[in-house]
Amino acid sequence: MQRSSCNPTEVGEQVLALSTAQGCDSVLIIQTALLPSDTTTLNLSTCNPDEAGTQSLVLSNQWGCDSTLLIHTVFDPGLIDTTLVQRSSCNPVEVGEQVLVLSTAQGCDSVLIIQTALLPSDTTTLNLFTCNPDEVGTQSLVLSNQWGCDSTLLIHTVFDPGLIDTTLVQRSSCNPVEVGEQVLVLSTAQGCDSVLIIQTALLPSDTTTLNLSTCNPAEVGTQSLVLSNQWGCDSLVVTHWQYEPPGLIAGIRPDTILLPGQSLNLYVELLRAAQVEWQPSTAVVCPSCTQTLAWPPASTRYTLTATDEDGCSESAQVWVEVDYSRPFYAPNAFSPNGDGINDYFTIYGTQGGFTIEDMSIFNRWGGLVFRQQSPQTNLVWDGAAQGRPVEAGLYVFTATLRWPDGRISRVSGEVMVVR
Repeated sequence: MQRSSCNPTEVGEQVLALSTAQGCDSVLIIQTALLPSDTTTLNLSTCNPDEAGTQSLVLSNQWGCDSTLLIHTVFDPGLIDTTLVQRSSCNPVEVGEQVLVLSTAQGCDSVLIIQTALLPSDTTTLNLFTCNPDEVGTQSLVLSNQWGCDSTLLIHTVFDPGLIDTTLVQRSSCNPVEVGEQVLVLSTAQGCDSVLIIQTALLPSDTTTLNLSTCNPAEVGTQSLVLSNQWGCDSLVVTHWQYEPPGLIAGIRPDTILLPGQSLNLYVELLRAAQVEWQPSTAVVCPSCTQTLAWPPASTRYTLTATDEDGCSESAQVWVEVDYSRPFYAPNAFSPNGDGINDYFTIYGTQGGFTIEDMSIFNRWGGLVFRQQSPQTNLVWDGAAQGRPVEAGLYVFTATLRWPDGRISRVSGEVMVVR
């Protein structure tokens, strides 16, 4: 067995005589090799003379052996710094030099030298005029200049009688209460008395009455408006509105039911000339005509609005229902005996409007007895097969119907031939 150790006393070869499970001799040879150790040197600098010297630390390396760390610390006076700050002040007490001993981020001394110089101060003289004798004299104000130092302001105020004035204003008014003369004592921009004499004359006012008619019931009544005349006075306008019905529409198309794809003629009869508009205007050939064609894609309520030259309008409505149920009727029996009553079989539209594209008749065994494939609106079966009358009994029909909007319906049913 080969092993390693950090202890020099364990290095060498050891022979052990053991026994196996069967009682036989078993020789164990243990060979031990010495693992390496190491030494690391770290050089540091300090601003504290007490920290200078060498320190030895014994640690463990990756094999668990001793690892010696030697720390050599050297005193470095360059870590101590000095800073000079020059400033200015308006306070003579602060003028001079101040030395402060601080600490750096590394804990070393940092010397701060602050040198303070004196800033200047100033004096300003201001000469003013006043209309108030009480304000005459000299006033001293201590302010701060651009450096924050004292700035003395001397204000010399002298009385000036020319600052007092009198003004005459002549005006006119629509209000009798304002007529006459008014004297006001005001103050000018300089705070002096300013006498204002206002002389007011009376202006005239008027009232106008209007009788008008309207086609809008909401406008019926009396309306008073206060306006201004050429002098700016109240001018009362009283308007009496009387209702006058427009009487534009004499009649309109009645409500109608259509099949899908069918058109209709929209029309309106007017009592006098007016502009008309059909709404909605979709699928309307001429929305501004009194008579026009329309193809409503769905049930629609058309509103016709007639407006005359005075702006009066009247409306009427037409309901057009589009029936998408596609109803049809097929008789369940007919008697082709030549008596002129129920001699033919065909498919009827309850409101008409479709074309029979083709029709086939089958007997009860499924045999084809009749087929017609030429599209027509009155395609019929006369109860014959290849020119011979068929036997009485039950038959099955199928047919293809094409509606006005182009859609196809395939229908089927039973019909009884009666002889």
